[in-house]
Amino acid sequence: MKRKQLAKWVCALFSLISIPVFSQTTTPQDPNTISHIHLGNGVNEYKTVPLTPSQNGAYFAHLWWSGDNSFSFMEIPQHTHANTKGNPNFPMVKMTDITTENYGTGGPPPLTYTFTTDVGNTSPRIVLPSGTDIYMQNYRNAVIGDVMYLIVSYGNSTGRPLDGTLKFSLGSFAQVDNAILNDHPHFFSNGERWDPVRKECTFQNLEPGGERSILLPVRILRNREEKLDFRVDLLKGRSQEHGNQLGMDFFTIQPSVANSHDPNMMIEHSEAENTCDYRNGKIHYTVKFQNEGSGPTQYVRVECMLDDKVNMASISELNFPDFFGGVFRNGTIQGTHIPGAGAIYHIDRTNRTITFEMHDLRLQTIADPNLTNLELARDQIEFDIQVKSNYVFGPATVAQSAIYFDENDPIETNQVETVCGDPVPLGQGGGFQEINKLERKEQRMIIGN
Repeated sequence: MKRKQLAKWVCALFSLISIPVFSQTTTPQDPNTISHIHLGNGVNEYKTVPLTPSQNGAYFAHLWWSGDNSFSFMEIPQHTHANTKGNPNFPMVKMTDITTENYGTGGPPPLTYTFTTDVGNTSPRIVLPSGTDIYMQNYRNAVIGDVMYLIVSYGNSTGRPLDGTLKFSLGSFAQVDNAILNDHPHFFSNGERWDPVRKECTFQNLEPGGERSILLPVRILRNREEKLDFRVDLLKGRSQEHGNQLGMDFFTIQPSVANSHDPNMMIEHSEAENTCDYRNGKIHYTVKFQNEGSGPTQYVRVECMLDDKVNMASISELNFPDFFGGVFRNGTIQGTHIPGAGAIYHIDRTNRTITFEMHDLRLQTIADPNLTNLELARDQIEFDIQVKSNYVFGPATVAQSAIYFDENDPIETNQVETVCGDPVPLGQGGGFQEINKLERKEQRMIIGN
């Protein structure tokens, strides 16, 4: 029996870091995409919860700019997907069609926008979920030597008019660009005042239940760090009351750092076909990618993460563009960044990954009006792998993939599962079994005698 699971991830607004895998049976208790963590003594930490379409009831949300000079979340699931995974009792899964605009890789945001949720006399857009007083999002990728922007929304749940302070901590590898702030005071469009020495923004008279937003330009310094650590604290009351203390409510993000604003955004999906996901059964994996950016690619890397049910020593039939022999030494790929190196791969049995690097893979963009054939914008990698000989089908065999369109900036992609026609539940002998404890007839079938 053949099953396929297709999904798409697009990276534009976020430079994503690693996304955790959620169990197929996990159901979120709160549909909001902001996690509220009580740290004790009245301290509250807020951070974005990375939800995946494989999570029951999950949806993807992001901040988007609209033509009426405001912004909001896009939170509504687009459709319901029946995802039975070979089990008729498996519940329906909420899925979303993820789309986004290509505003994360170009120049700075349009300066004609008023960065506020208060739009004239109309009802303001609500950005913060109920009970959340602080939120921070990066607009534009973090690129060394260039400027990214932080969008910070803050609210008042005290029940009385509020004065307060937003205190920023950007670490040693980034700093607020005060020159840009001086030139563009409308980035603080609600009367907020910036103190460049204390690195904090003060605000006054925020009405009960109200919220406001600011835009903060941040320059990424040459001192290279794989990941940035940004934090904003909301301190309630006058600035001089706080000194160096931290707020009771704060929000953290960890943007990844890239070398350049690559103009390309890749879309990827994975497929898996099997003869049977059961004792030495062969699985054929295909990872497809397509250039939907504004220019041709120069580099593509695909990383596939495999689970413990497959035999890493059985990988065969590798097929990918511009193959250049397995060049690696001491567990790492050699030849990275060497022009003309073609494509190389490396199998890491310890970490259960297989990595393909395609150094001069030139894919045209599907946005090119002169593109004569869509295949010029697409390509794929393929490989075969076998299920371990002592694995009787229980939970599905899972592979994940991640695609990189420059040397540093990943686009996290979907996971793909393979199933057999007749799953064997764990409670009925499914999962791993020792061959020497099986019936002799089954032993002969497995080891080929």
